[in-house]
Amino acid sequence: MGCLDELSNTANNVRLNFSGNDVGRIAAMVMALSMQLNAYLVQGSDDRLARVKNVEELLMSKIAELCRGFKGPLGWIIATTPELQALDTMRVKLRECGRIAASMLDDYPLSVNIIGVMNHADKLIAQAMYCWVVVCLGQLMML
Repeated sequence: MGCLDELSNTANNVRLNFSGNDVGRIAAMVMALSMQLNAYLVQGSDDRLARVKNVEELLMSKIAELCRGFKGPLGWIIATTPELQALDTMRVKLRECGRIAASMLDDYPLSVNIIGVMNHADKLIAQAMYCWVVVCLGQLMML
């Protein structure tokens, strides 16, 4: 739960600092995802897991919208803007929370659901980083 609290706090900071663009909107979804996962840890109910999945689908839709028509280069992205650094910070925290959830698997079987959501969200944020580079390059080329 502590890792999810840290993720929520990190995402909220990103949301506040980048409220006028897609990075802020993605951060708001990551924050909501972490809050719903925290509630799922406490309740363990199918209803709460459905809420987690709803937020996960919103995040996936936002990334798909951002990356529509993506034809950028693949490889590792090094954060060279505040937006990319903010996305990467959330990605790293998602991975950490996924590793912690994996360590809980023997004692808390429902953590398999958390692992899946964390891994998927991590991949979505990584994809957003690729697409954000292309969006920024496209905006620079238009200037």
